[in-house]
Amino acid sequence: MLSQSKSKYAYPLWWFGIKFSLAATLCIFIINIVINRNSLPFPTGICLYVDFSFLLYVPVKCLMVILLIIFVVLYILEKKMLLSLFMLSIFSILFFSIEESNGNTAENGILSLIFLSQFVTYFFINKPGEFNYKYYRVQFPAQVIAANYTLSALSKLNESGVSWFLSDSPKLSLEIMRFYYGEYISTGNALFAEQGNKIAQFMLDTPIVLSVLLGVTLLLELCSFVLIINSRLARRYAAALLFMHLGIYIVLKIFFPVFILPLIIIFFNPLYYFLNYCKVMPNAFCHIIQDK
Repeated sequence: MLSQSKSKYAYPLWWFGIKFSLAATLCIFIINIVINRNSLPFPTGICLYVDFSFLLYVPVKCLMVILLIIFVVLYILEKKMLLSLFMLSIFSILFFSIEESNGNTAENGILSLIFLSQFVTYFFINKPGEFNYKYYRVQFPAQVIAANYTLSALSKLNESGVSWFLSDSPKLSLEIMRFYYGEYISTGNALFAEQGNKIAQFMLDTPIVLSVLLGVTLLLELCSFVLIINSRLARRYAAALLFMHLGIYIVLKIFFPVFILPLIIIFFNPLYYFLNYCKVMPNAFCHIIQDK
């Protein structure tokens, strides 16, 4: 995404902002799963092959959270990176499988792949020749994000072809009705049904507009490789993807935090700019963010 020589990836504070934000995101997701899940009613993923229900007993949950925090701290302090990244990857795969085994197919795998890609980077840290691990420990996760969007578009084209945004686009009104009437049934608020009817009817009345919007969405996903081959466009393209997610949320009320948060962290790194602006980290905690 950026040239290795000029990349901010080599800045200790830039890397600290990314790894702290990724670690915090993983902790929030896993701790939420630990708190709210107590069974595996619909085993999927690795839970199909191994019964991990023993992890949902309270004492085991406490132990797992303690271990999670230990490996997160090691990761943030740049200690035992191969071990910490491997274990964080295992923890994420394991608990996301538990979450999906409760019927919540949130496609959290992208976060697991990000930590796995960083593990690969540190695995080759002593590789003979030129291997700028400070660059690739962020570039590889960026590639994971770009590949996720591109493969999503290719999957749509493989399953439905161009009909996904042409002839099939009015079917999206059914998804709108499903969501809003679900909210109406859950809350008893008739405004949800009324709003769902209006949006669905608008989609049926303006199929060309809907097809154009879906076509733009598909094109954005399909061309996401721009994120890693053009440094000047990368952040702008990431912003376009964020606006795409915003539009999906406004219309469908579907939110993808597991996609959005890594996208923001890797391509915008808000924690870096906050710490740099406040001048907190460089002087007070410089020893924490130094590489080995």
